[in-house]
Amino acid sequence: MPDYAKYYYETAFDVETKGGQFDLDSDATIFLDKQTGLTPQETLNLETKFINEMYGTNVAAEWNRGAYQGVLGVADRGWKGRGWDDIELYGLDLRRTFENEDGDKITDVNSNDYYQELTRGEVDWASYAEDDAFKKAFKEYFTDAQKRKDFLKDASSTDLKRWITDTSDDGPSNYEKIKWIRDVNQSAAESEDSGVDTGEQWMTGEWSGKEDRSEVELKPILDEKGNSTGRHDLWIKPRLGKDAKGNVVYGDAEKQETVKERYADGKNRLAVGFTGTRTDEDGNEVTYKIGDDGSIGPNAYDAVNEAPAVVKPSRLSNLKIQNQVSTPHNIPKAWQSHVKQTIKAPTTKAK
Repeated sequence: MPDYAKYYYETAFDVETKGGQFDLDSDATIFLDKQTGLTPQETLNLETKFINEMYGTNVAAEWNRGAYQGVLGVADRGWKGRGWDDIELYGLDLRRTFENEDGDKITDVNSNDYYQELTRGEVDWASYAEDDAFKKAFKEYFTDAQKRKDFLKDASSTDLKRWITDTSDDGPSNYEKIKWIRDVNQSAAESEDSGVDTGEQWMTGEWSGKEDRSEVELKPILDEKGNSTGRHDLWIKPRLGKDAKGNVVYGDAEKQETVKERYADGKNRLAVGFTGTRTDEDGNEVTYKIGDDGSIGPNAYDAVNEAPAVVKPSRLSNLKIQNQVSTPHNIPKAWQSHVKQTIKAPTTKAK
């Protein structure tokens, strides 16, 4: 696979299947996700539309690279003279100016102009040049020999603004600038993820906030004779800090209440009590109360004037039940003596 194809398929527009559809990595939608004027559904729709355009998918997971569909497929095969240079500005991660040809701001999020500007419009190079995080990253890349070779071979100083706004023939191409921006974004995302507890770090004894943990102990519950019941209480020693020598100091162990204990004390009960009004059968407004324990006050419903009538089932008489059981024709004669020819139930009456 050519370097350009590999970069766009595996880095810039790399997708994974979620719920039967394609999904871009979060660092590939970083600019889209920061648009405050969009609802979550509008954000999702724009991402889906972009994926469908790039991969030629109406139902995302049905894409087949061998069919050379979508913008990527056209560039990969070079149809109609189009190549990878035509999509170097594509993406949902690049900061855009959101200005039309007349310099007016594009604000209608439901317009095609907004989508075009969001996905391939003029990159706001100046915003990167003034961003302290990118300034710092640029200096680090410049002083790192390998990173400078991979990304900043055209840079002559640590001046980000000079490099990123250079449009001369000797300066960096748009592809090189964008590739560097994406690498910085990806590095920042990986740095943030490294400090997040994934739920598996406890298996190696390392997790976020490990130094702030309290001591946990399970103590067996004993019966009256001092024998273990097979159950345990949870005791926790709160971490108070460190002493002058740097040793961790813990407080006294405290037994943690079980759900049953907390419910018995009323701590886990949901307070549902309230006072309301209703109109009774005479058209009068009546105030009633529902207690916190769910009890219903006497005014919450109309009193019953008389006992409801008892519904009696209809009487069935002279019910005859008669089942005729005939011997199947394929029963051998030797067996027929064991087969009852007819069962006739007695006449019964329903009580």
